[in-house]
Amino acid sequence: MQGLNARRNYKPRSPRSTDVAPLSLRLIGMLGGLTPTLTAAIQRGLGAEQIARQLAEGQRYKN
Repeated sequence: MQGLNARRNYKPRSPRSTDVAPLSLRLIGMLGGLTPTLTAAIQRGLGAEQIARQLAEGQRYKN
């Protein structure tokens, strides 16, 4: 019943709300939802694993 409760508690976005993600990032996210296998292959080709390792290393000592 969680889906029903989520609908009941849904509040529409304010007309003044803004998207903080750049358009390119939002488009990549939509593409990932439509074709996850293709998007994963593209990310691997562009070096996503190395970027993820660098991010993890940078976050290692933060609380």
